[in-house]
Amino acid sequence: MKDFAEIMGPNAVFFLSQDDKARVPLGLPAVQNQIPCTYGVDGKVGVNGPTYCAIRNGKRDHSGAETYLQDFNRLFELDQFSSEMKDAEGKLKPIVIVTVDGGPDENPRFPKTLSAWSSVFIQHELDMLVVATHAPGQSAYNAVERRMAPLSKALTGVILPYDKYGSHLNASHKTIDDALELKNFQAAGEVLAEIWNEMSIANYPVVSEFISPDSKKPPLNERSEKWINEHVLQTQYCLQISKCENENCCTKPKTSAFAILKGRFLPPPVPFNSDLTGPVIDQTNGHFGPLPNRILCNSLVPEDIIFDSFCPSAKKDLKFRTCEDCGKYFASKKAKISHKKSHVCTTNYDYLLESESEEEQAEEEDADNSEDLVIVDDSGGLPIVDPSSDPYAYLNVFENLQI
Repeated sequence: MKDFAEIMGPNAVFFLSQDDKARVPLGLPAVQNQIPCTYGVDGKVGVNGPTYCAIRNGKRDHSGAETYLQDFNRLFELDQFSSEMKDAEGKLKPIVIVTVDGGPDENPRFPKTLSAWSSVFIQHELDMLVVATHAPGQSAYNAVERRMAPLSKALTGVILPYDKYGSHLNASHKTIDDALELKNFQAAGEVLAEIWNEMSIANYPVVSEFISPDSKKPPLNERSEKWINEHVLQTQYCLQISKCENENCCTKPKTSAFAILKGRFLPPPVPFNSDLTGPVIDQTNGHFGPLPNRILCNSLVPEDIIFDSFCPSAKKDLKFRTCEDCGKYFASKKAKISHKKSHVCTTNYDYLLESESEEEQAEEEDADNSEDLVIVDDSGGLPIVDPSSDPYAYLNVFENLQI
């Protein structure tokens, strides 16, 4: 991601690193505990930039795609992030790159994550939006982790009050007054925000604020399968959204990104080695080179190589995630099934998932069931679905049962 940001330059790219952290307790020393934070980076794509901490009530609020969208919209309003996020016209820079830790609330392969970031893409008419996560065990390399040390240090010896307006707990430490609990939590959150707002990290400001559980979160709008098919590449560890070539749908690109990238998306990670002929794909002894090398060698990658072909954690699912009609790869089996039901790769019919009626669903299920190959067991006369015709079918566990 940093390679791509450096290629396109700081005037075209906004690079954002975000993460969720553990809860900060009330009434206990908070030095070893952390809080959600987000920060942008400077033009050199290093680890410097302003930091934003959104403090939420861990009991009454939750972290999800809606909260990340809410926080991103808030960043766009903050003056402290203006130079990193906006161009000379005050608009969001045309390319946005986001790195996350891959947790269930922000994983780039999930539908809600797609809904949230597609809203940002459409609202700001971006050329390209990329959300990437580190592979399992590599989340420590997420740049936002380096922000937590100074933030935690500032809480050394700090005990956040839990009863500023009176105790909301009984003798068993159970809540007996919900309204009072909300006031106490907000008071503690505002104290924490005040501490962090006085900080600066590497001469960049820290912006922290308490977010009320009652604050309105932006809606997540589901996109049509046709729109997803033309704009989205969603893989195991990466979500890419790009403008299409239809001028009636998307405006003309503001950057030269699509002149650099083949097919409007970042090239797949493919291991290359070299022999007498030059670069060759070598799954055994090859190496995953930096993005500039991958762009140069992308023309050597066969058409049947999909994005996660060399991803060990996804290799077993490649067949079931790939459409048999158009060859498009998806981040989950569910996404592939939705794609096939919409027939977007065989017709021009714009099928909206959210407008599907119950009658249409029933008809499709009946049609799918009628196509299953059925075998009759002579011993019992019960129908058994042949697993070879349907990879999702249940196996007959009683087939060899002796009575």
